[in-house]
Amino acid sequence: MSTPIAAGRTIWATKSAIARRACGCSHGGRRAGWNVPGPRHAPVFVALEETVRRHQIPRRPFADLILAFVQDQNVTRYAGWDELFDYCRCSANPVGRLVLYLCGYSDPERQRLADSTCTALQLANFWQDVTVDLLKNRIYIPFDVLERHGCLLDDLFARRFTPGFREAMRESVAKAANCSSRAFL
Repeated sequence: MSTPIAAGRTIWATKSAIARRACGCSHGGRRAGWNVPGPRHAPVFVALEETVRRHQIPRRPFADLILAFVQDQNVTRYAGWDELFDYCRCSANPVGRLVLYLCGYSDPERQRLADSTCTALQLANFWQDVTVDLLKNRIYIPFDVLERHGCLLDDLFARRFTPGFREAMRESVAKAANCSSRAFL
């Protein structure tokens, strides 16, 4: 596992083809404009229809969540912050936006605040669950961060608290704190 981290970067490249096909499939979920996988009259789509209409919720947050669910099944490593933030954009940020829509808000400023807050919370969750995620063969600390601080995958999977791991976590926690503070700037 101590092979160059760069080799793991290719894992990220497998994400988009599978996930994009899942969100843009030509069957299921077509009722009321849904363009997501699943049976046309699946209970989840029927149940959401009235709420979506009443609160004028766009389809994008739902499509992003499905993209994230598919990505969870296919991606276990992230090359850099851009890739991880893209995942957060699909997995965490839609939740904040859905809450805003349900409360009657859709303005860009509140969405920006919600996105920053949700991304920060998602990152905090990743950092508290590093060992839990390792058991699932998942690493959310971006590979370029691990590499920059000399944190080897063998050390990570062996749960060795090395100076490289400490510094990688320090950078990662600072990134989450930065996202959180951006929400209130």
